[in-house]
Amino acid sequence: MASFEDRKYLDKHDLAVIKRLGLTFRGRDSWPKFRHYEPGFFPWHISDSQAVFLTHCFEQTTEIAVRFKKNPNILRPKGGGKYLTRVRARQGEDITWHDEWIQPDMLRKVVVVRSEVAEERIKKIFSQVKKTGMTWEADYFWAPMPVREGKARPYYPVMYMISDHDSYFILDMELVAKNNHGIGIGERFLKVLEKHKACPQKIIFRKPLVGSVLGPLGERFDIKLRQVDRLEAIDHARQEAFSFLQHRKL
Repeated sequence: MASFEDRKYLDKHDLAVIKRLGLTFRGRDSWPKFRHYEPGFFPWHISDSQAVFLTHCFEQTTEIAVRFKKNPNILRPKGGGKYLTRVRARQGEDITWHDEWIQPDMLRKVVVVRSEVAEERIKKIFSQVKKTGMTWEADYFWAPMPVREGKARPYYPVMYMISDHDSYFILDMELVAKNNHGIGIGERFLKVLEKHKACPQKIIFRKPLVGSVLGPLGERFDIKLRQVDRLEAIDHARQEAFSFLQHRKL
């Protein structure tokens, strides 16, 4: 992303680049700021290749903006959902751009890779737990405070949480340093079964990935799974946990 900000929103790295380039800016919303955004990571400075890509974006955006001012219809989609697209072509050492009407690709289906669970462990847990009529909530989310290892890009740890829906009792909560995008919720669930020797009748969840990971385990332990919009117990605990973490360094 490229934006224009007040000087106070730029850091030392931004100001050093501007100084090295011999540029000067004055006034509000006049200082250029460039950041790369990626889920689970702190907004970070762009790389050389990203800077080149953004340069192409600016050039082609300017090209289309001038043409749009004369003819606003150029951005209207054509039949079949095709949109005006600027396409790059190489002629020898020269790079040229031209118009094409292209239909966007369909969103890719997300494939969830589950870690295998030893059959002996499943059998052992099954023989130890007692079936209850409880409803559990299961979720994961990024912690609000980023951490950094050395000079690497700061990232947000993942927090797993499993709670009893009725009593709001937190059955399990863990902060995981490395981001595995929620795949670890299955392991956390098994550890809760091992610790409490109890098995719920139903698990409610919010994120589709949670249901996908817990689905096979739900079948093995005869647990109903249902996706909901709100997890009251976890939302309450999450607010308390975030308030605590904001006053401490991870």
